Amino acid sequence: MYKAAAQWKDFLNIEEYISGISSVETLPFTAYVQGNKLIIENAAGKSVNIYNVTGQLINYELKVTNHETIDLPQAGIYLVKVGDNATKVVVK
Repeated sequence: MYKAAAQWKDFLNIEEYISGISSVETLPFTAYVQGNKLIIENAAGKSVNIYNVTGQLINYELKVTNHETIDLPQAGIYLVKVGDNATKVVVK
């Protein structure tokens, strides 16, 4: 369904996980949620884009360290794009 929507055409690799914590071992970074905070590891020097389910960009940052914490505005599903890779996280 993501691939059919025009706003998601820039995401090349979207994988779905049913959990409050999403982590993808095959990606060059790790993204997971603790409370309303998104933790991103191993993203040094990569741009990070966070989108809500409507495709709206809600956060953009250039990561300069290997461990970053980003506050998410509310509960929901977010797509986290780090460099050319993306994963989904769920905030409960």
